[in-house]
Amino acid sequence: MKQSVSSSAITVDIVVYPGFKAVEAIGPMSVFEYANLHRQRRGLAPGYDVRVASFKLGQVRSDTLMSLEATKVINTLSIPHTVIVVGARHIHDALIESAAIIDWIAEAAPRIDRLTSLCSGAFFLAAAGVLDGKRATTHWGVADRLQTDFPAVEVDADAIFICSDNVWTSAGVTAGMDLALALVEHDYGRELALEVATEMVVYLKRPGGQSQFSAHLLSERTTKPNIRGIQSWILDNLHERLSVAQLAEKGLCCTNRPRSAV
Repeated sequence: MKQSVSSSAITVDIVVYPGFKAVEAIGPMSVFEYANLHRQRRGLAPGYDVRVASFKLGQVRSDTLMSLEATKVINTLSIPHTVIVVGARHIHDALIESAAIIDWIAEAAPRIDRLTSLCSGAFFLAAAGVLDGKRATTHWGVADRLQTDFPAVEVDADAIFICSDNVWTSAGVTAGMDLALALVEHDYGRELALEVATEMVVYLKRPGGQSQFSAHLLSERTTKPNIRGIQSWILDNLHERLSVAQLAEKGLCCTNRPRSAV
C-alpha cells in the first residue's frame, strides 16, 4: 500500500501536452518516486508529491505509444512548489498547439518557487520571458535555434543542466534525470540522491558536457569497425597531446586486429 503524502512534501507538477517526450516525463518521475521509497525505508514521510498536469484532464499522448493521465489542470489558483515542463520532438508545433502553457508560465512564474524545463521544454520558458537575461541549456540539436529565436537568453549548448536563480534547465532527454537527482540533492542532501542514483544505475553527476556524449555517438556512425575504434580512442584521449606517430600506430593496431571466427 502506497504511503500517504505528508503536507510537508514538496509539490511537483510535471507539465505535459500532446506529443511530449515520454522518457523526459518518466525519468524525473521515477527519480522522485525512488527518493520517496528511500525516505520511507528510513521511517520518513515521502518528500515529493508529484502530479501530471496539463491544460485538460485525462490521457495525454506522448511521442511514443504511451500516454500519461493528467490528474491536474494547470491554473493560477493552485501553484506547486516545483514545475517541470518537458520537451517535445516537434517543439515549434507544440509551442503553437499548446500556447496556453506559455501564457500560464508567464502569469504564474512569479509565484513558482522552482521552475524547470527539460530538453526543448526550455522553449516554453523562453517564450514566456522567464529565461531573459539568464543562462540556460537545452538539447544540443536545438540550442542554436533557441539562441536565434530568443536572443535575450544566454544559451550554453554544452551543459547537462543549469540552475539560474530559481530557474533550472536541462539538456536532452535522459538529462532530465540528472536534473531531478540534483533537485533531490538540493532538497534532501547528497546521501539520499546518491542512494537513488545507485538504485537506478545512473550517474549522480555524469562527467563532462553533452557535446562529449554527442561526439561519441557521432563516432559510432561509421560502418568500418577499425575506424570506429580509432575515433573512440581519440575521443577518450583528447586530454593528451596526440602525435601523428601515435595515431598511425593506433590505426595500424586497429586495422590488424584478428578477425572473429565465423
